Amino acid sequence: MLCPICDQKTMNCDCTPKERGQHSEIERLTLTYEEREAVEAAARIIDHYEDEIDGLSSGAAATLRKLLERLT
Repeated sequence: MLCPICDQKTMNCDCTPKERGQHSEIERLTLTYEEREAVEAAARIIDHYEDEIDGLSSGAAATLRKLLERLT
């Protein structure tokens, strides 16, 4: 098995288990292109129908866009 950070075999790898765990967490939180597109599409829909959707907070679209900025 190769290390996801340095691409070396585990026995030759100098990366610590903590570093590997952090790398895995970053990968888990990184959005794919398709996920980013879906969130942006949802923000556009919310902007368009905001007045017609009951119970939707007024800043929902802005919140989705901030999420995209933070995760990209």
